[in-house]
Amino acid sequence: MARVCFIGLGNPGAKYAGTRHNIGFDWLDQVIQNWAPKNKWKEKFESLWLEENIFGHEVHFLKPQTFMNESGRAWASFRAKHQGELRTIAVYDDLDLEAGRIRYRLEGGDGGHRGIRSMIQYAAGDEFERLRIGIGRPPVDAADYVLSRFRPEERKNLDELFREAPTHAELLIKDVTKAMNAINGWRSSEGSKDKDI
Repeated sequence: MARVCFIGLGNPGAKYAGTRHNIGFDWLDQVIQNWAPKNKWKEKFESLWLEENIFGHEVHFLKPQTFMNESGRAWASFRAKHQGELRTIAVYDDLDLEAGRIRYRLEGGDGGHRGIRSMIQYAAGDEFERLRIGIGRPPVDAADYVLSRFRPEERKNLDELFREAPTHAELLIKDVTKAMNAINGWRSSEGSKDKDI
């Protein structure tokens, strides 16, 4: 049985709920709502954590409660208890994609994202996959922008993206090649037709 961990990045607490920086949390919530709506998040690994047997795979969902800049610490805590083969897929916000766009990569750098930078620091040689969800380029300081909430027109695109979250998650678990083609080619019906980033 393969083991997969989806780690959504965000900040804990009601103050940050629904902000652009917490879209990784929101994406995981959409998947869980579809697959295991009666399950309750447990406090473990400095995170909110769930485990499910899905499509014959051992699938874990992790929402670090360490704040964004220490996301890697929570991941390291999880990995210390789960030795052996593990695929980790980090789900997080990306300033370089407009709201309603999504991209999947098998590896890469931190792209200036502090949560991903923390995961790289704690990786201890373990690579992880990346699922980037667009939040748009800020017209103001990025530090304030990522803690702001989406405009109504952006929410329309994101709602459409979230409806696809369980399908995208299933592909990520079952078939990496199909996942890459489907996710990287996906755009909301209202999305722009500009060149892919």
